Amino acid sequence: MKTLIRRIIRRITRRFTQLPTVVLFGLLTLPGALVAQEIATEALTTVTEGLTQGMTLILNLVSAAVFVIIAWAIITKFNDARRGRSDWGEVVVPFIAGAVVLAFVGWLNTNGQTAIEAIGAAG
Repeated sequence: MKTLIRRIIRRITRRFTQLPTVVLFGLLTLPGALVAQEIATEALTTVTEGLTQGMTLILNLVSAAVFVIIAWAIITKFNDARRGRSDWGEVVVPFIAGAVVLAFVGWLNTNGQTAIEAIGAAG
């Protein structure tokens, strides 16, 4: 019975003497884990910045396309009125509608830029 108790005590003491080594080894590997996490965070930030730049480019291209379409419609109506194919009153309608649409697209563009910047800042 005494030998059994001695064996148990030896096993327990061996385990506890190895414990500081395990804890110390775990603490020494902690900076390596933090560096790996920092690299992953930097990669995520880089990806987020790229996506926000892409979204900004798409938003600006859509705004430019809307401007070109409205300008083309107004110029077409103006040429028709100048040649006598339509009344001058018909030139005013696309002009006013185009101004309203451009103001709305400008407002959407501004709010979209703010939202995209917020996404980039959060990432």
